[in-house]
Amino acid sequence: MLQALPLFIGLRYIFSSKKHTFLSIVSSISMLGIGLGVAILIIVLSIMNGSITTLRSEVLKSVPHLTVSYNNRSVWSEELIQLLLDLDYVEAVAPFVEGEAAISKNGATQFVRVRGVDPARERSVVTNANSTYRDLLDDLRLHDSGLILGYRLLGIVRQSNSDEVRLNSLKRLVQRDLKNTKAFSVLGGVDLGIYGSGDLALIALSSAEKLFKNAEQNGFQLRLKLTNLEAPGPAKVQVMTVVKKFLSNLSDKDQELASLKGTTWRESEASLFNALQMEKLLTSIMLFMIVIIGAVNIISTLVMMVSEKKADVAILRTMGISRFEVSLVFMIQGFVVGLLGAFLGVILGVLITLNLTDIGLALETLVASFSSEKQIYFLSHLKAELIWSESMLVAAGALGVSMAATLYPAVTASKVMPVDVLRYE
Repeated sequence: MLQALPLFIGLRYIFSSKKHTFLSIVSSISMLGIGLGVAILIIVLSIMNGSITTLRSEVLKSVPHLTVSYNNRSVWSEELIQLLLDLDYVEAVAPFVEGEAAISKNGATQFVRVRGVDPARERSVVTNANSTYRDLLDDLRLHDSGLILGYRLLGIVRQSNSDEVRLNSLKRLVQRDLKNTKAFSVLGGVDLGIYGSGDLALIALSSAEKLFKNAEQNGFQLRLKLTNLEAPGPAKVQVMTVVKKFLSNLSDKDQELASLKGTTWRESEASLFNALQMEKLLTSIMLFMIVIIGAVNIISTLVMMVSEKKADVAILRTMGISRFEVSLVFMIQGFVVGLLGAFLGVILGVLITLNLTDIGLALETLVASFSSEKQIYFLSHLKAELIWSESMLVAAGALGVSMAATLYPAVTASKVMPVDVLRYE
């Protein structure tokens, strides 16, 4: 009975205190504050997750999931490609060469990154292989002098009627070697993402080898499409193990593995995604201050409750309740307030996140009805990605802060001396 008594008394203080309306209002404000903080944090984190996922999909339109580079063409061996395709982590493999070049048209020069691809294999490793992309890759297979550009670069190049341009490697251009400049015909444009692909051009692999022959930026590389984007690290370890084993079986001349390198998309775009994760962390910390403010209200509520209930505490102590059980009475109050607030926040945050598009569209329509600038609102285009583990972590954090807020009032209540209190009753 004594074990359930602190729970019974704590709940009774919360729900049946008609005489203490002020304390009930403060408790309600604390609960609403915690709930509002949890809801806002879940919504903002979901929006940031959606933005990061969208940006990642844009980046991976041109950035390989995993790149294996080597200074010898033996890394392109069909035998090695087949060994890699047999791995669980690998979905597709394609060779490519990439280097810096200058594209010239009508006397105007634009510096670009030129990637030589195998059209037959390239369509299996890209993440945006729509019908237009596939058709252009088929055309590239038939035209060694064909050129595929990103939409932004295509807009710059196609400012005149002619689709013929000339390419030369950057090293040869610096050396003023203009004899090997080759004419290419622009086949069309494709979506290569909105980030870091504005200067990317695609040509046939055989043409790229000739273009970058004996050039320092020439590199023999394999582009791998992974089955799991969230775990590129284990995939890289497995892939590099297979590649090193394969190359070690070659002739002594090809056993130098110093130039062998593997790079995941997380590593190549580390600066961007690390900055986004840091922004997400700092935003979470700032918004969690709302929860802490709600917890501060719990402290003030319980301090006033302890002052009001000193006589009750003294009577309970004379009846044999220990100091720890007295502490539990007030800790239970804070726990219940935190639990209800966190529960309310999770429900509200999840509901708003799941219906964010509809809510954004309604707000966009409402705001636009009061403004002549109807084209500037894009709330309905916000994308949210709800991660349940993050939501539960936010709720657990709010509950933990609420429990921590009860420690000082609970310890204060446990130190009440029955003799000093009852002497004046």
